[in-house]
Amino acid sequence: MECKISIIIPMFNREKTISRCLNSVLNQKWEGDLSKDIEIVVVDDCSTDSSKEIVMSYMENNSNIHLFSTETNSGYPGKPRNIGIANSNSKYIMFLDSDDEYDENMCKTLFDEIENSYADLVCCNRYNFDEIDSTKSYAKYPQDTPVKNGKVFFDNETIFYLIDLYLWNKIFKSQILKENKIYFKTDKLAEEDLFLYQYYLDCTSNCFIHLMDYFGYKRHETNDSISQSYSLNDLIGAVEIITEGYEILKGKDLNFSLVFQSRLSTIIFRTLQGSTLDESYEKLVKLFEKINDFEKDINFSLPIMIDIANKLILKKKYRLTIYYLKFLRKIKNSNFLIKFYRRFILR
Repeated sequence: MECKISIIIPMFNREKTISRCLNSVLNQKWEGDLSKDIEIVVVDDCSTDSSKEIVMSYMENNSNIHLFSTETNSGYPGKPRNIGIANSNSKYIMFLDSDDEYDENMCKTLFDEIENSYADLVCCNRYNFDEIDSTKSYAKYPQDTPVKNGKVFFDNETIFYLIDLYLWNKIFKSQILKENKIYFKTDKLAEEDLFLYQYYLDCTSNCFIHLMDYFGYKRHETNDSISQSYSLNDLIGAVEIITEGYEILKGKDLNFSLVFQSRLSTIIFRTLQGSTLDESYEKLVKLFEKINDFEKDINFSLPIMIDIANKLILKKKYRLTIYYLKFLRKIKNSNFLIKFYRRFILR
């Protein structure tokens, strides 16, 4: 029997946070029988801690929790999410990361809006919780985008200007995903970009809604979140994803600087994380050349610290780019730079 919402949760080694995550869904304020209306699809990506056992303990008293597992660790959340979509049985699909949580009204608010409108997608803002401060995070969009009663309205063109490439603050129509065979790439970082672009392209309602005053998603960060390690191959893969996105969209009359600026900023900033900048000059040049190839026909306007690096890349001054990024890396643990990342780059 089809339920109303499937919530897909990819999981890998989250024994410290998965209970908080599951509780936030089980404690949703919901009109009706939550145990029948909302299914929780957890896909374990070969965890080596007690994450899987914790989920199984929840399943003893919650028949709406379903657990699936990958055969080998996939390294990215795309494959677990694909497994979740394939095993979902609902009218709508939502996503939740296993270290985050929903506001208690999240499901009802997004469900009611998409049920009672012509929209093919509804999304909301979020809270960021970290060791420095807790902040509200607002999606960005052009000033002339129509707004009415706290709702921002996008059509099939302007939706690409919504600078919000996250999955977990949105509700999707399952029929659109499955009929159009929209799935995630499984071997690259930023795989959600293409997923969203393809979803937007396959929608027919010409209506997408952003709830500008509702903060329904609670994203938990730690003080070292921006120090999370990304390999050079991860970043090269992310550039390949946005390049593929550009190839899909370039026939449209869009301002591609607005479409891609947030993702490009994030990729350049992530070179500061882990040991990426300690790779050989030749390997780093491969990344910079891919960035150069991607944006040579697009005039980007980026946050100043990132813009300096970007201009050096465009001028092919790669050694100077490395020296500059290594300087930024030295100060990356300062509260100032973390707040800069949160405010101007993290969307």
